Amino acid sequence: MLRNYFVEQQFLDFTASAMNHLLGVINAVPQATGGYVVFAHYTLQNEEFVMTVMLNNKKQYNINDNLSIEEIFSLDIDKLDVANSVNVTRWDNNEETYLSFARGRKDVSNYFKRFIGCTDQTSAKESSESLKRAFLDYLPQLELDTQEEENLRNQVLNYCYAQTRRKEDISLHHISSMISADEPDMFQEFAASEDYRVSSLIKGHNKTLKTLKFYVYRSKKLTIEFDSGLVNESIFYNQQTNELRITNLPDDLRRQFANEEDPE
Repeated sequence: MLRNYFVEQQFLDFTASAMNHLLGVINAVPQATGGYVVFAHYTLQNEEFVMTVMLNNKKQYNINDNLSIEEIFSLDIDKLDVANSVNVTRWDNNEETYLSFARGRKDVSNYFKRFIGCTDQTSAKESSESLKRAFLDYLPQLELDTQEEENLRNQVLNYCYAQTRRKEDISLHHISSMISADEPDMFQEFAASEDYRVSSLIKGHNKTLKTLKFYVYRSKKLTIEFDSGLVNESIFYNQQTNELRITNLPDDLRRQFANEEDPE
């Protein structure tokens, strides 16, 4: 259906065909609630997308000009049920990752996936994992000192957290601009390469992204810093006893404790 749209249909004809197809799918599912469907075809950062959004309405009350209370219905944007986007640019290039879903408080309905023609989907966790891997692999190219790397990692993480709290997409271009304002496309090109396949827009998964965090504490007598990926792997914090336990010490550090190194 989408292929026909790009070959021979106008956008309005495409949406009418899509709605007839959705009606057939919904009629086969007695518990399907349906909703209002919005279609959008747009270009973002040189990539083309087609998005389908399903919304429900909610009951609200309004005071009219006569100071009477009247019941009204409005689209419940804050409780977005389902949104799907097809990265047409990746689809045309026969790339594997071109389909993504956004979710509100509900899981993606099976009937909606059948409507899209989806047998699998790129989850927020998978997308976030690809973004994280690309970002960590790119960091050494920047040749940052420890403090600069710490700041950048936390800035990117805070941005991702803010987007997921607002239930908005994470913009790869925005992160690329945060990394280098002078060369805002460099990281985006790196992350979008065959090795990572990070889309321009990403659904955030906080549990995956939180491993970008860098823990740092400095005082006159103690300095400690470590990647959050080591938490519960070789670094363990006991909140009840307020103790930090470190296991699997590197050999160089272990030798210092064992006085195995010769003094200079």
